[in-house]
Amino acid sequence: MKKSRRPKLLILAGVNGVGKSTLSMEVAENLKIKRVVSTDSIREVLRSNIDSLESPELHRSTFSVGRHKHPIYDWEDCSNILSDGINAIIDKSRREGVDLVLEGVHIKPDNEIIRKWEEGGGVAIGVILYVHNEENHKQMLISREKETWRNAERYLSSFEKIRKIQNGILDFGKPLNWKTIDLSTGVNAIDEISHWFDLEWNRAEQKL
Repeated sequence: MKKSRRPKLLILAGVNGVGKSTLSMEVAENLKIKRVVSTDSIREVLRSNIDSLESPELHRSTFSVGRHKHPIYDWEDCSNILSDGINAIIDKSRREGVDLVLEGVHIKPDNEIIRKWEEGGGVAIGVILYVHNEENHKQMLISREKETWRNAERYLSSFEKIRKIQNGILDFGKPLNWKTIDLSTGVNAIDEISHWFDLEWNRAEQKL
């Protein structure tokens, strides 16, 4: 029996250098999802309209020192400033019934987003990408430098802060039952995500 059409939403949260961008493209290709959005792109659009005096959080890195001088609270400030833009992207895809992969360091685990998507007839999964082993994480940051213009040293010099933010994101996601994946372990993330979508589809169908 052919499955009923249910738009998919995949949210990939996680700090720098854990494989979000790479996995988002692989998932999109394998699951034939045409819309992939990074929170970095949302931030750049907002930066073009809002200057640093009006919103310093918008113009600094998530791991830079902010007004709290606390890694997690300062990261939250950078995330909160993008929340309206993130919600707008998700709402647009939900209204159009279009599959969406949203990835980025600015995503704070939130089941309200998932609930709204499901109420619109879709299936949604929140996943936190992380790297448990510190040396593996450092190597992933270094490897990323070879594929992008991002200087690994900039991230390695703030590595301790990035790790604390990672722990904070995991803590936010745990009580919400967000999934977790450590790509450095060699896990087949595509199979895992496909399986989770199947489970969510079955759960949604049983409610009918």
